[in-house]
Amino acid sequence: MVHLCAIMNEKHKKINFKNINPVMCAGTKIKQLGRVIEKFYAQPLKEAGVTLSQTSILFLIGKFQTLSQSEVGKIRNLERSTVTRDLQRLVDRNYVHKTPHPVSPILELTEEGKVFVETLAPIWQQAQDEAMNYLGEEGQQAMNILASLLKR
Repeated sequence: MVHLCAIMNEKHKKINFKNINPVMCAGTKIKQLGRVIEKFYAQPLKEAGVTLSQTSILFLIGKFQTLSQSEVGKIRNLERSTVTRDLQRLVDRNYVHKTPHPVSPILELTEEGKVFVETLAPIWQQAQDEAMNYLGEEGQQAMNILASLLKR
């Protein structure tokens, strides 16, 4: 504890635990919102055999037709390990074909993947509609403002 106190700068010395309001924690609020909104998607997608993250990857590849694995991570702001894990499950189910490339594997939907995406689209859209209805107009605007900050 003495070491920690010795390395704290002047700004940190002025912060006192009794003045901290955990209810105002931005990280906690975002996590809570994420959990609430993800519930709209989780069960219907689980019944289809995929997660929201996997669905997002499938939809991205379907829209771009071919995409590198690193581009998926950049576009969705996902860690490499998450992309690798989710992609492996999609490759194992024969939804995505992965072509080796010196920089980053190239991804495309298989024929089975294309059919699955068409099956998945209305399931996702219903969950999307329910989530957007829950948020209302103000919530959607706030979410879009927050999402725009990710591009900084």
